[in-house]
Amino acid sequence: MIPISKHDSEDMTMSGQNKQIRQLKAELAEAREQAEAARLANQRKSEQIAAISHDIRTSMGAIVTTTDLLLGTMLDAQQKKYAEATRESSQDLLFILNQILDLSKLEAGRLDLEQIGFDPVAEARSAIEAMRTRIEDKGLQLQIELPEHDYLWLQGDPTRLRQILLNLIDNAIKFTAEGGITVRVTIEDDGTEHELRYEVSDTGIGLDPQQQRLLFAPYNQADNSVTRQFGGTGLGLSLVRKLSRKMSGDAGVTSVKGKGSTFWFTARCPRVGADGPEAGTARVRQAETPRAEARPAHILVAEDNHINRMLITTYLDKFGHGFDTVENGEAAVKAARSGNYDLILMDIHMPGMDGVEAARKIRAEERGGRHIPIIALTANAMKGDRDTYLAAGMDEYVSKPIDAADLFAKIHALVGVAAPG
Repeated sequence: MIPISKHDSEDMTMSGQNKQIRQLKAELAEAREQAEAARLANQRKSEQIAAISHDIRTSMGAIVTTTDLLLGTMLDAQQKKYAEATRESSQDLLFILNQILDLSKLEAGRLDLEQIGFDPVAEARSAIEAMRTRIEDKGLQLQIELPEHDYLWLQGDPTRLRQILLNLIDNAIKFTAEGGITVRVTIEDDGTEHELRYEVSDTGIGLDPQQQRLLFAPYNQADNSVTRQFGGTGLGLSLVRKLSRKMSGDAGVTSVKGKGSTFWFTARCPRVGADGPEAGTARVRQAETPRAEARPAHILVAEDNHINRMLITTYLDKFGHGFDTVENGEAAVKAARSGNYDLILMDIHMPGMDGVEAARKIRAEERGGRHIPIIALTANAMKGDRDTYLAAGMDEYVSKPIDAADLFAKIHALVGVAAPG
C-alpha cells in the first residue's frame, strides 16, 4: 500500500474540483445553447405564423371589402341577407386572424407601436359608440364614465388602445346575458406622462380564482365548456396584456363567480406640447388640414393583386377620382415620370421591383422638381417596416384590408381633395 502525502491529497482534491468546474461550465454552455436554440425556434415559429396569417388576412380582407361593396348595390331582401351573413362571418374570421397575427408579431418582438397625437377621451368615446348597437341589441344597459377634459392631446398608439378596449367590450357582451356593461376611463397626470386606465365591468357569468389565474396566458381559456357555449379562441386577453405592457402599462381582472367581472388595462402616454412634435403624424395632420372643396384627383395605383386593384379603383371611381393602374414597381416608376399624377398608391409587395425600391427611384428622379405624394399600401405592421417606408420617401401608409374612410382621409390630407362624408 502506497502512502498518500498531504500534498498529494491536496492535488487530488484540486484536480477533482477542477473537473467539477469544467463539467459545470460545459453543462452551463450546453444549457445556454439549448435556450438560444429554443428562442430562435420560437421566433421562427412566430414569424412563420405571422407570414401565413398575413397571406390569409389579405384574402379575407378582400372578401370583407368586396361584400361591403356588394351591399352598396341594389339587392333584393334575400340577397342582402346572404351578403350580410357573408360579411359578418368574414369579419369574425378576420378578427381572429388579426389576433393571431398580432400575437405572433409580439412574440417575435416585431410589432411596432405608432407614436402620434390623439385625444384619449374622443378615441374612447368613438370605440364605445361603435359597440353600442351590439350591446343594446342584446337587451343590455350601457353606462359610460369618461373624464371631462376641454383639451388633452397625448402621444401614443390610439389604434392599439382602441383595439384593446374593443376586445374587452366584445368579451363583456359575449359573456353577459342580462344586466349591463359599464365602461370607465380615468386619466392621471404625474407631471411628465399621463396614465390611462380603462375598465369594462359586466354583470355576466364571472370567474373563479383558478379561471382568473389562467385567463391571460396565450391559447388558454377559462373553461372549455364555457368557450364552446359563448365562443372565443383564448388569444384575446393574452394580446390585451402583451399590448398593455408594451405601452408601459398592464392588464388584469377582478371577478366574482356568478356575479360579473371588471377587466382593466393601463397605458402611459406623454402629453404633446402646445406646438406638438412634428412626429405627431397622421391624425394631427388630418385634424389640422382644412377641408378642401371637392375636386377629382388623378391617382396612380400600383398593385399586383387583381382583386385588391379592383377594390381600390372601385372606391376611387365611386368618389369621382381618375386613375391609372400598374402591376409592379418598375411600371410605377415609368408612369410617375409623366408627372400627371396628384398621388400614388403604392403596394409594398410586388414582383420584380417592390414598392419600397420604386418609391426610392421616384424620389431620386424628382429631386428639385415636383413632389408626388406616395401612400404605401401594406398588410405589415412589423417593427421597422413603417420606418423603411418613410425613409424610402413615402408620405403615408394605409393598412390592408383597406378602410375607405382611412384611405380618403389620408388622400385628403396629402393632396387636398375632400374626404367622402
